[in-house]
Amino acid sequence: MDHFQSKLTYANVMATIAVFLVLAGGSAFAATRMLPKNSVGPKQLKKGAVTPSRLSRASKAKLVGPAGAAGQRGVQGALGPKGEIGPTGPSTVYAGFHDEFIEMGSYALPPTHAVATLGELPAGSYAIQAKLIAMSYDEKTTDFMECVLAAEGDFDVDNQYLGDGIGGVFNDTLTMQLVHTFPKTGEVTIKCGHEKVGTLSNVAGIKITAIKVGSIASNHFIK
Repeated sequence: MDHFQSKLTYANVMATIAVFLVLAGGSAFAATRMLPKNSVGPKQLKKGAVTPSRLSRASKAKLVGPAGAAGQRGVQGALGPKGEIGPTGPSTVYAGFHDEFIEMGSYALPPTHAVATLGELPAGSYAIQAKLIAMSYDEKTTDFMECVLAAEGDFDVDNQYLGDGIGGVFNDTLTMQLVHTFPKTGEVTIKCGHEKVGTLSNVAGIKITAIKVGSIASNHFIK
C-alpha cells in the first residue's frame, strides 16, 4: 500500500483523468469542436440521417414544386329533400272608397275615364278587389255600361245593360278582381264608359281593396 501511494503523483492523476475523458466522451467533444468547416458532406452522412424535422422552413419551401393543374369538376350531387313550408307572413290591406255619385255623361266606350284610383301601393304582390253601383235613369232605352279594374297589364271587366229598355235594370252592382305584382310603387284604377252618351247615368259606392300577399303562386287560364 505504501508503495502504491509513493507512485501516486499529480502528473499520474491528471494523465489518468485525461484518458478517462477521451474514452468516455472526449471523442464526441473533439468531433464537435475540431472538425474543419464544410468538411461534412454526403459521404459523411448516413442514409436517413437528415429528417424533415431537422430542415429549416426555407429548405422545406425549396423542396415544394409548383401546383399541378386543377382536376375535372366532380358530378353534382342529387337534390336534397324539399324543406317544410314556413309560416305565413303578415299581410297589409290598402283600401279606398268613393261613395258619392259620379256622372257618366261623356264617358263613352271603351272605358278610358278613371272614376277611382288607389295609388302609392308599395312594390309587391297583391290580391285586388273592387265593386261599384252602376245606374241609368233612361226610361225609353237601355244603356250598356262597362267598367275595368286595371293594375298595369292585368285587368278585369264587368258590364251590365241598364235602363228601362228590354232586359235592362235601373241599377246593378259591378264587381271585379285580379292579382298583380308591382315591381315598384304602383296604382290600381277603375275606368268606366257607357254606350248611350248623354243619358242620365252614373256610378257610386266605389270601393277598392288591395291585400298585399307573400307571393302569387299562379295566375293563368283554367279550363
